[in-house]
Amino acid sequence: MQLRQSYLFLYNFACALGWTYVISRVGKLASIGYGVENTYSVIKQPLIFWQCIQVLEILHAALGIVKSSVITTFVQVASRIIILLAIVYRVPEVQGSIFFTTLVVAWSLAEIPRYLHYALSLTGGRTTVATWLRYSGFLILYPLGAGSEMMLLYKAMPYIRERGLWSLTLPNKLNFAFDFYKVCWVLLLLYLPGLPFMYIHMLRQRKKYLSNRQKRRVD
Repeated sequence: MQLRQSYLFLYNFACALGWTYVISRVGKLASIGYGVENTYSVIKQPLIFWQCIQVLEILHAALGIVKSSVITTFVQVASRIIILLAIVYRVPEVQGSIFFTTLVVAWSLAEIPRYLHYALSLTGGRTTVATWLRYSGFLILYPLGAGSEMMLLYKAMPYIRERGLWSLTLPNKLNFAFDFYKVCWVLLLLYLPGLPFMYIHMLRQRKKYLSNRQKRRVD
């Protein structure tokens, strides 16, 4: 296995383990009867770590280590980081929301098969189950995750406006004003056309990859 392949295998396998740990912590909370209001305090650190490490995937695409779109990867990673750090981290009132827990469940269950699929494909191993989950899990997980992101954003907006989070008002030395509350409205509205667009795109990807795999099995 070449150095590039070895690195990507270790990266993807580690991320699969990381997200497995995150979802296992959520499962443990549920098994001992803890409510969703405790989810954030228990998984905050590993969740932030494994989400932020995905910034490396932007570099992977930019450096040509993987054949992925830099822009698409950047948008996907940046949107999650905005929700997690700019919204949830700074607005304690939404941390105990059920939508945070459903968000974590959707992200985790989407990432585990994705990373396993990539890791196994690098070894030439059988990826039938991982591939099917990779290109089928989104049917439920994408609406769940995107819907949770929208609800967290919407619920946080009154507090963002009240506290002026991430905003810059005049007068100031830069002579520049920035209203993050208005940006949140734009982001929220972008979900409306963005969600069906991405869902249809992923349906096409699912058909493409699963049909190609079926053809190879027949051949």
